[in-house]
Amino acid sequence: MGASDCLEPEAGSAVAILAERTVDGVSTANFTCSGVLLLPDVALTAAHCLGDPNSRAEGFELYVTPQADLRSEKGSTSVVRPEDAVPVKTWVVPESYDPRAFQNAAVGLANFSDICLVFLDRPINNPTARLITSQEADLIRSGLPVLLVGWGQRGADVLPTAQKSEGRKGCASSVLTEIASHELRIGSDQTQACVGDSGGPVFADFGRAGGRRLIGIVSHTYDFQACAGGAVSARLDPWLGWIEKRLAEHRSF
Repeated sequence: MGASDCLEPEAGSAVAILAERTVDGVSTANFTCSGVLLLPDVALTAAHCLGDPNSRAEGFELYVTPQADLRSEKGSTSVVRPEDAVPVKTWVVPESYDPRAFQNAAVGLANFSDICLVFLDRPINNPTARLITSQEADLIRSGLPVLLVGWGQRGADVLPTAQKSEGRKGCASSVLTEIASHELRIGSDQTQACVGDSGGPVFADFGRAGGRRLIGIVSHTYDFQACAGGAVSARLDPWLGWIEKRLAEHRSF
């Protein structure tokens, strides 16, 4: 995204997701996606970031960290796992999520059920996001100012690997430009979300007490190609019931 370093208080709830692989006793962690804390031990990200938990790749372990800069000295997103990184126990995606749907997607807004709850091995001592309520859903409108947070590329980022910005936390202000039942278009140019911002939070200020509300999770670019057409986020208000049910199930274990 065309972002700057984060100063907004809501950005403290954003997290990065790492995938670590161990080969011949050497472990390497790679930045995978952005996310956001709903509870100290529960994060929200995009379903396409992690996929079906029943078909997870062997040899990989997932971690969540609030670290702002995950780049190595050479600018790669391959890093030594931060000490504060928390292991992922499991995750859950909606039954309606189908990864093949992206392959046949057309330009525009749809419903890909692209959200994912991530359950952590232990709490992270960071702020948590304030989720939109069903009563506030009617306040979502075209032109509404929003804040995006993610570890993705900043701008087009057509740069040598050593200069890439992916893997560094950033914030970007934008507006909603198109509204649909399950997705929101954000902006209309490459200054919005880009590679690496998937799963990151989208906040809106409704002028209510408690600050900005979490209204969406970055899902894909508008044209499913370059970042120049603006970003699309999954709306969270249609999934409030699903989120509540899955959290209740998690607490029962």
